[in-house]
Amino acid sequence: MKKLLVLFTSPIRGGAENYALTVASAAAESDWNAHVAFSGRPELQELAREFSQAGVTYHPANIVDVGSYETIDSNWSRILSAWTLIRAISPDVILLVLCGIQYGLSPMIASALAGVPICVVYQLVREDTHMRLGSQRIRKLLRLRRQTYVAVSKANQRILSQKFDLDCSSIHVVANGVSTSRFLKTAIERVRMRERIREELGVPIDSKILLTIGRLAEQKGHDVLIPAIPHILARHSNTHFLWAGEGPTRKMLEAALTTYGVRKYVTFLGWTRDIPDLMAGSDILIHPTRFEGQPFSLIEAMAAKLPIVTTNASGIGEVFTDHKHALICEVDDIRDIRQNVLWALDNPCAMEELAENAFRDRLPEYTEEQMVKKTLQILTSISS
Repeated sequence: MKKLLVLFTSPIRGGAENYALTVASAAAESDWNAHVAFSGRPELQELAREFSQAGVTYHPANIVDVGSYETIDSNWSRILSAWTLIRAISPDVILLVLCGIQYGLSPMIASALAGVPICVVYQLVREDTHMRLGSQRIRKLLRLRRQTYVAVSKANQRILSQKFDLDCSSIHVVANGVSTSRFLKTAIERVRMRERIREELGVPIDSKILLTIGRLAEQKGHDVLIPAIPHILARHSNTHFLWAGEGPTRKMLEAALTTYGVRKYVTFLGWTRDIPDLMAGSDILIHPTRFEGQPFSLIEAMAAKLPIVTTNASGIGEVFTDHKHALICEVDDIRDIRQNVLWALDNPCAMEELAENAFRDRLPEYTEEQMVKKTLQILTSISS
């Protein structure tokens, strides 16, 4: 039985961390001896319990990475901590899940020093992230120590190859995927969820619920949606907004909503596991993001047959065709967001058709089964 160690350096829970849970759980079910290590912070304790319940051994570890360094000598303590962890667990292979190319250098160096192959999955690669020449050279050297890179979209593969000065062919692409059965509800279930959500919100049963899922951070573009809300309410006064997620910009967003006089029309849900039910009870998913790898929330919406309004950020254009599978807006374009959301509310039947198209045409390429299978194949290959 091979031993797998899954690592992530983020101090919060999001799509990348849930991805780590999915792959580690699948590995445990496939007779891997699966281990995971991440911060022992209180906000991650529920996630630690979920790993344990899935048969994955959890190790609290001081490997939080804020991306403020890119040189070896500036972070020897982190490298030593990661090396000690790896030596103690003694895995056959490591899966490192990262939300940016500025993160994760310490465990990458530690795995090289320990002689353990590592597969680094980049859930997000930004074009505006600066890479020092020294950092490029370090990563090229690390590649000689059985280190493999995975991008979640072709757009991210291209950026990663430029940032690391590598051929695209040397970087795997494994698209994110979800379990359709978890999100696709029956007509009766959807009616029940619509009634329950509106009752809990205290809004009329015929209210339109516009759902946004994502961390409350600059990346996700909630602030771009806010100026559009008064215009949306002017035409569709029975609209209510649900924002699922938590993050550092919450107070700023609440203040902006108050300034625009629409605070009472937006409900902040915080982090929640009830995403399938929320999607079943909502009318539209709005995803005004500025940059992405390949967001799970959009794939989940496809699986739920929930109509989508999103932006053309990064790899999203690989998934959807505008006005065929979803409505696609320009990044940071308040007017475009407003017009597309209004069109979606004005044309519910057309939006349902787009959702059906996305489910039929695009979802088969973004299944959890394919994501897990390809990832485990890479891990098996580099550990041989």
